[in-house]
Amino acid sequence: MKLFRLLFSITVLSFMSYAGGSAVPSSFSINPSTDVSPTVSKKQQEIAFMKWFVNLSPKEYGQYRGKKLNVFEKASFKLTQYRMKQQLKAAGNAGSEGTNWGGLALGFFLGLLGVLGAYIFSRDSNFHKWTWIGCGIWVVLSLLIFVVF
Repeated sequence: MKLFRLLFSITVLSFMSYAGGSAVPSSFSINPSTDVSPTVSKKQQEIAFMKWFVNLSPKEYGQYRGKKLNVFEKASFKLTQYRMKQQLKAAGNAGSEGTNWGGLALGFFLGLLGVLGAYIFSRDSNFHKWTWIGCGIWVVLSLLIFVVF
């Protein structure tokens, strides 16, 4: 059992040491014909690069790097792609603007339960905001009804 723990620890440490191996050099150009124009914001350029990187295969990435990826580098590459996919999902949710009628209705009809549900089931900050606004409207109307009657 101790031998298994030792081998497992060594394997984990070796994976961790290769985790930085899938970084792209800063002077790296995707493709001159598909580079984004200089009028695009830096954030949009980063998102465009992330979308491109997520769709690469390990073989294509090895060609861009100039050498074939070994097993650990492939695993690190796939892990980096997975993390970028998660960041792209979060970036897609962060850009939502305007009135979120679902969040407003959730907060209005369910109050604090609706706010709790929004935080449990959604990562969209705009949705959270409108759920709080709906809950606030519910509280104000409840207070008005209580004071009047």
